[in-house]
Amino acid sequence: MTEFNAIPPESNNEPILIPGESGTNTLLGINARTYNPVTIDSQNRVQFMNPNSNYSVAGDEKYVNSGWFLPEGLEKQYPGTGNTFMATFEKPGTYDYLCILHPWMTGTIEVV
Repeated sequence: MTEFNAIPPESNNEPILIPGESGTNTLLGINARTYNPVTIDSQNRVQFMNPNSNYSVAGDEKYVNSGWFLPEGLEKQYPGTGNTFMATFEKPGTYDYLCILHPWMTGTIEVV
């Protein structure tokens, strides 16, 4: 059995493994936590969601990711991607966000 580890250690990375026939796997050189909708809660529990998910933000999450967005119809060619993601903020506060693929694309959401 082969184990894949994130570089650098303790980074927010996880490989995508696609199960194959005869017990073999294919490794995609992409971070599953950016490609797929996912949350990491305050206890470091990782929850992967379905594409085009809805999520209620509790406010104590360490990480919430919408996954990759592609134009309608094209997302079907790339399993795990979607074209919508909706988050509802349950607690007042300031929430910063960024695009993992384009880190200069940032913003802030203020919930009153």
